[in-house]
Amino acid sequence: MNRRVLTICTLAAGLALAGCGADQSCASESASWVQGSNSCSGIAAGQAFDVALNICQTDCQSAPSCGVDVQGTTIALDPIVHTCDVNSCGLPSCATHPLVTCRVPGLSAGTYTIVVGPDLQNAGQVAVGSGGSSCSI
Repeated sequence: MNRRVLTICTLAAGLALAGCGADQSCASESASWVQGSNSCSGIAAGQAFDVALNICQTDCQSAPSCGVDVQGTTIALDPIVHTCDVNSCGLPSCATHPLVTCRVPGLSAGTYTIVVGPDLQNAGQVAVGSGGSSCSI
């Protein structure tokens, strides 16, 4: 009986240590996002620019970041969050719309299609040629 109690206590301690602490990494996953108004126009050619995305995240997701992949005339943005304890997550909250910034490298002049997330949802287009250095979708 004592051996059984010791085994259960050891397992419980191991599970507690497996949580996401300051020194441990958490799983990464794509965040859902909310389509806003597309203000992506007039981006200067050859200049890196920022795209702000409104994301939805649960109470156990943190440290949003963004992956960017440019293929031809398509800019794929993948908002990423880190999830520590999936068992304590609530439903994603889209009410506050936290922002994540995606840094797109300098592009040649032209029109590019922006897609977001693992399902590559079309978020609109951006004209690159002359102008600003940021936009939001």
